[in-house]
Amino acid sequence: MTKLRELILLAKSLRDDQAQVLYTLARARRVAKNPRQVVSLTVPGLNYPISLRAGGPDYFTFHQIFVNLQYQHGLPIDPSFIIDAGANIGLAAILFAKQYPKAQIFSIEPDGENFRILVDNTAPYPNVRCFKAAVWPTESPLEIANPDADNPAAYTVRAADPASRGPLPGLTPFSLLRLANRERIDIFKIDIEGAELELFSNDCDQWLSRTTLLLVELHDAQRPGCGEAFFRSICRERFTYFQRSETSIVHFDRTSRP
Repeated sequence: MTKLRELILLAKSLRDDQAQVLYTLARARRVAKNPRQVVSLTVPGLNYPISLRAGGPDYFTFHQIFVNLQYQHGLPIDPSFIIDAGANIGLAAILFAKQYPKAQIFSIEPDGENFRILVDNTAPYPNVRCFKAAVWPTESPLEIANPDADNPAAYTVRAADPASRGPLPGLTPFSLLRLANRERIDIFKIDIEGAELELFSNDCDQWLSRTTLLLVELHDAQRPGCGEAFFRSICRERFTYFQRSETSIVHFDRTSRP
C-alpha cells in the first residue's frame, strides 16, 4: 500500500471504524519484515490484540473476516456450540467468541505453527478450546500432505502413512459432539482446504441432521468434486442458501423437528 493511500486511510479512520481497521492492518503489513514474521495488532472493537503474519496470507484472512465480514450471516441464531474446522490462527474463533460469548467453541487446526498462534490468540477467550488435529469423516490418523507449502493457510491433510512420525488425530463431527457433550452443532464453519471432499462424501447425513448453520469454503480449484459432494449432501435437507464472499452459507430448516 502506498504512503498516500495509508494517509487517506488515517484521515478516514478518525471518523470511521472500518477505515480504522484497514489503517491498522496496513501499518502492520508495512512493518512486517518477512511473510512469516508475527506481529501484534490492536484492532478497534476487540478487547485483546491479535497476533498474525501481516506480511503473508494472514493479512488476507484478516481482511476476509474483519473487513469483508464473510461470516456475517444475519440469521436469528443463538448458538451454544460452534465448530471452527480449519481454524488457522484463530481469527474466525475470535469473531465467534466476540459475537457469541456464551457459546462453546471448538477450533481445530493441523499445522504446528498455525496452532501455536491460534492458542495465543484465543487464550483470552475462555469459551474457545483448541485441538491440534483435522476434521475428517473417520477417526483415522492423518498427516499434512504438503508440509513444504509456502502458504500457511493452504495445508492439506491425508490419511497418514504407516511410517509417519507423530500423526495427527482425525476428528469427526460426532467426535467433537461427544467431546463437547452436545447433541447439536449450531454453527459449523468449514475451511479445510479440500478435505470437504472426503467429509461430504462419506456418510454425512447423520451429523448434517444435527447441524443448524454451515459456513463452508469450497476448494474445487484444488480438488475438483468438492462442490458436487457438498451440494449433493445438503440437498437431502430443507435449507436456505446464500453466498457471502468465498463462503457458502446454508441454514437448515429445523422448524418441524423437536
